[in-house]
Amino acid sequence: MQAEAARMLGMHLGAARVVYGEAHADGEHVVIDRGWAREGVTPANGVYRMADHGPSLVAALRSGQRVAVDDVARDPVFTDAERAAYLGHGIGALVTVPIVRGGRFEAS
Repeated sequence: MQAEAARMLGMHLGAARVVYGEAHADGEHVVIDRGWAREGVTPANGVYRMADHGPSLVAALRSGQRVAVDDVARDPVFTDAERAAYLGHGIGALVTVPIVRGGRFEAS
């Protein structure tokens, strides 16, 4: 169901990718194993360190705030290394909506 919801959202937004990630039990990683990618776009499945996505972004998500970045290359919230990591994955803009269930951050 999550994969189909990701596909429908991606088509509606004209996005390249939409993923659903879950925080790993260690609290340090996010696991992405469901989602959708436009034809010709590499899916983002894998295990990623949350810290690599920038401390301010991770803090906002952990507190339940939505995060939207229009232009990763120009947003001053990212360090050069964080920016390079996003751009290296083909991410130029992003919207992230955290899910907190029972006080547990799930990262989406």
